[in-house]
Amino acid sequence: MDNLLPVTIGGLLALAAGLVFRAAEARQQRRHWFRDQLREAAERFLTDAQRFLDVVWEKMIGELPDGSVAIRRPSGDLEMDVSRLQLVAPKIVSDMAVDVFKKLKAAFDAAQKAGSPFEQEDWAKANAAAETATKQMTAFADLVRRHLK
Repeated sequence: MDNLLPVTIGGLLALAAGLVFRAAEARQQRRHWFRDQLREAAERFLTDAQRFLDVVWEKMIGELPDGSVAIRRPSGDLEMDVSRLQLVAPKIVSDMAVDVFKKLKAAFDAAQKAGSPFEQEDWAKANAAAETATKQMTAFADLVRRHLK
């Protein structure tokens, strides 16, 4: 009987320590899961944004007579990526993804208006919009990189 109380207390302490350890481990796993999801969603977003931008450039240089058909798939993919980022990323990251998407749409609209490189004014606007979208994509990648550290 004299040994029962210390053994019971020791067992309870070991059980409590195990629970604390499991809770800390679960919290760490959740943190890693969200980090992995953010990384994967950001990579997919940037890949799809580059595909969108490629369509914009093709339209600007005249390889696509009508870009509205070619842009549907990249546009839909980007919308899905933005939705996914809103689920797994901090608000600042998902808001920046929305801004990048808006810049890409503006670049596409400008490219649609610019019929060919010979229309200097419209082409310059389209080129500036595409460059702005590219810079915004780079800023987004930098922001994600900072959040993954």
